[in-house]
Amino acid sequence: MPKYLLPLTDHFPGRVTYRGNGYFKTIKDKFEELGLIERVKESPFKQFFMAEKLDFSASLMHQLMLRKIQCFKEDELHLHLGSRPCRFGRGEFGLVMGLNFSSGPSETDLKKHLTSDRLIKEFFNDEETVKLMHLEAALKNCTVVEDAYKLGLCFFVEGVLLAREGKLNVWIDSLKMVEDTEYFFTYPWGKVSFNKLMDSCKKDMHHQKRNYEKKKEVKGKQKEAKYSLYGYVPALQYWAYEAIQQFAREYGINHGNQFPRMLSWSSNKERPISKADLAPMFKKTSLIVLSMLKPRPSEIDYYSALTEGDAPLYPGLGQEEEVETPTNFEKVAEIAAEVAKAANIFVDGPDDEDTPVPIDPTPSAPAPSVHPSPDQPDLREVLERLERVESRQDTIL
Repeated sequence: MPKYLLPLTDHFPGRVTYRGNGYFKTIKDKFEELGLIERVKESPFKQFFMAEKLDFSASLMHQLMLRKIQCFKEDELHLHLGSRPCRFGRGEFGLVMGLNFSSGPSETDLKKHLTSDRLIKEFFNDEETVKLMHLEAALKNCTVVEDAYKLGLCFFVEGVLLAREGKLNVWIDSLKMVEDTEYFFTYPWGKVSFNKLMDSCKKDMHHQKRNYEKKKEVKGKQKEAKYSLYGYVPALQYWAYEAIQQFAREYGINHGNQFPRMLSWSSNKERPISKADLAPMFKKTSLIVLSMLKPRPSEIDYYSALTEGDAPLYPGLGQEEEVETPTNFEKVAEIAAEVAKAANIFVDGPDDEDTPVPIDPTPSAPAPSVHPSPDQPDLREVLERLERVESRQDTIL
């Protein structure tokens, strides 16, 4: 039995709140009103404005949170779906979103670009702090095209990529940085959004269960748990389309291999995601799941940049054999699982499934970096071999 952080017997009904979709509609409506859509489609945020509409599933997010397993890495989320563990980490987020994951500017360089407080003076009465709700109001009321574009970019970062609550303060320096939009786009917003999402996904589900039980006792209160996640939460849904074959077939529409991969998917309007079907699906031992996402040859340079010199996010795959398999997806899943096992990516939980496991345990010693041995082919060569296997069919699904 998999060692869930919250035992299967304690799973409870619930759904996740993500506020970014409403914020994104506000931005898109304003940009369309002022003729800014084509301009933003030329920016590093273009994929969000080019992607097909995604029907966000609050129930899917909850089911994923229930299936967390032990993970010692702060920048990875480990889940157990079907009969296999799987990972959502920097690599997966990066391939799905295609955002900047660079190390970012130095403090000295950043200060050089934070000299203008014009927007703060003009739209926020020169206040030292600005709440997200006030930034939203300023955007809605702005009639100056250039200022609306800059306010919209800041609101996109704070509301969509970070999904802050309206009553919280935004990062005031973003309103200074955006005066130089070219510099603004070089900031590692992908890393900022991903880190926020990872922190949010570490929620203690035992605590969420206790809150649910308390509210359940009060007559007329909610019949399911409701809690928020932050960062760009829809990235997990895009990842599910990529990594879970049955989920993609039933609930997604594939638009071919594109980068970033969020452009490859949209929701199946004829088959809305059913929360009643998700739990049984994820329990099926026959469920085919990718333990981790493999970069395509065209994605390798971007993918390698995500490591910033750390151990490979997708270790060397070893020798590839040309054997017939029922489907290409199954072959990729098999290889990914073997690599994950050899690299010791997933750590087993306690023997007793009912024993709670801390969400963020501190290991006694850092885990060793995993690098391919000298006699292994390099990543590019191995991926090219795997790509030949994948060429047996046009798309994964």
